[in-house]
Amino acid sequence: MNNTLKIGLLLIVAAIVSVPSATALQDPYPLYGYVVYENGTPVGAGANVTFTNQNTGEVISDDTSASGWYMDDAGNFPSGYQDGQTITYYTVFGEYTNTTSHTIDVAAGSCNMNITVSTSSTGTDVQPPTNLQHTTGNFWVRHTWTGGAHTDSYNVSINGVWHNGTTNTYYNHTGMSAHGWSNITVAGYNATTGNTSTSISADVQIPNNPITITNTGDWGGEVGDTVSVDYDATDADSDTPTFSCSRTDLFTDFNTATGTGSWTPSSYGTTSVDFGVSDGHGSTSNYTMTITVTHFSIKLTAKKSGSEANSIVTTETGANTSFSAPTLTGGSDTDLSGDWADEDTPTGSNLWGNVGGMISMALVIGIVGIIMALLRRGMQ
Repeated sequence: MNNTLKIGLLLIVAAIVSVPSATALQDPYPLYGYVVYENGTPVGAGANVTFTNQNTGEVISDDTSASGWYMDDAGNFPSGYQDGQTITYYTVFGEYTNTTSHTIDVAAGSCNMNITVSTSSTGTDVQPPTNLQHTTGNFWVRHTWTGGAHTDSYNVSINGVWHNGTTNTYYNHTGMSAHGWSNITVAGYNATTGNTSTSISADVQIPNNPITITNTGDWGGEVGDTVSVDYDATDADSDTPTFSCSRTDLFTDFNTATGTGSWTPSSYGTTSVDFGVSDGHGSTSNYTMTITVTHFSIKLTAKKSGSEANSIVTTETGANTSFSAPTLTGGSDTDLSGDWADEDTPTGSNLWGNVGGMISMALVIGIVGIIMALLRRGMQ
């Protein structure tokens, strides 16, 4: 028998018994409706509704049908009912409960009321997810979590965009921009009740990729040569590099945007210069350049014959050579090669020096004297 027919029969009975009679029964007062979850979905069969007349303490009850329908009659209380009495409804369906009440209105003749149940412990059946964790990589973030009780699916927000209905306990956020953020919010959802849990959230930034300085190398040359640098950098994030130089007193034209600069040494020796690059997001890379400046050698040749006879010819050479005492043989020229420093004076048979760029007058006179003595000996 359907619910409408049941109510109709009760009302017909009420009309019949309302005819005055010495033995008239009390009119029926139907108490009926559906037991539903918070989203309005009927609970189904088995929900128990207990009615208590607060004025008399008497109790009646009914169980819902498969459709979630309940129905009883206030006239079933042993003492019946009176206008204005309060009837308390206490409904139980597993862990779902509800307590509500109704005041008897004889003029209305019945009470049609849907009863909404929820879990008795928290007011919502679905529990929030927990243990939100994150793994990051190049341009991606993987979020994971542990689902709460009574959860059928999850509503996931990534940077304000919701992705609802997933049953996965993870979300892979890919295709992100360099240094991007993945701001996540996750809530559980119960499809039966239509309830959504409270949410958990986290803001996660992908890691910065390191920058590396390139086009590195040491330099070796002579006084007067120009040392030029042209550094570059590699960075998976394509960040704009900013270069640095520890000796801008030497590389006075060093450009921090391009990594280029130059220096012309005026003296010999070894110099270390630190060059670096930064990506502006915490990553740096450095290279220490070793610059070795050497002196040049002067080759002295005593000419015995020809258009340069009895003269000294000088030629710069790129390698440092030791001086050895000259010996004139036959008609050959004499090689007086050596490494000469500024204002150095030859000592013994070895003449050493640095890159000076010039030989003092005293040194030249001394060397000429030696050469002339050798020439005279060769002519005897």
